Amino acid sequence: YPQGRTVVNSNPLLHETTVESNSQDAPSANPYYVEGTQGIKTGFIDEAGYCLVAAATQEERTLIAVVLGAKTIGLRNQSAAALLRYGFEHTSLVEIRDTLADIPLTLEAENTGILGRELPARLRIGEEVPSRLLMTNSDRDRFLAREGVTINLLPMEGLRAPIQVDQVIGRAEVFFDGALLLSCDVLSTQSHANAYHLIIYTAGAIFGVLLLLWAYLHHGRRRRRTASAGRRIAP
Repeated sequence: YPQGRTVVNSNPLLHETTVESNSQDAPSANPYYVEGTQGIKTGFIDEAGYCLVAAATQEERTLIAVVLGAKTIGLRNQSAAALLRYGFEHTSLVEIRDTLADIPLTLEAENTGILGRELPARLRIGEEVPSRLLMTNSDRDRFLAREGVTINLLPMEGLRAPIQVDQVIGRAEVFFDGALLLSCDVLSTQSHANAYHLIIYTAGAIFGVLLLLWAYLHHGRRRRRTASAGRRIAP
């Protein structure tokens, strides 16, 4: 086999310009070209018609277009190009962590040993969760406005005070339009003392204050008695 030959994919989705076979004309703009197209697989049988699967990447978004049953090669290429262009024009990558991480939450838990049932909390979205999600532009706007976002909070079993800041206190399931988006840990944003210990500490403090007050009053009374006795003894 001759050396130095190059195999070129001639599918029009891959090339900005096109030249008809055996034509001496200058290249012309290719109406089917889609920037970033990187994968093409064509197919044809009489029953299926002209088929094509194409992938393209733009601005870190990779989309796949699938065309089945086209009547002609031109319609197949036109349909694939239209699908990819529509997808890039109407989709965006959305930062999930930046949008959800700062949402203030309240986790309700019983028998934790703290005063009340409500625990201020936040989500901890770990590395196992994709940082970005591909959405349509309309869904992106709603998601950024937190419309359609539902967060179910589940307290950790056996959770008891004392509770420290950034301690894991439960799990969260985040839904968008009813579909599960992610699951992650829930962290406490405040520290909470054990209510029983707090009662004991408070009672001890009150008792200490009362004891000091009694000692002060008792000592003052003795001083007054001593001073009064001294005046009676003096000639």
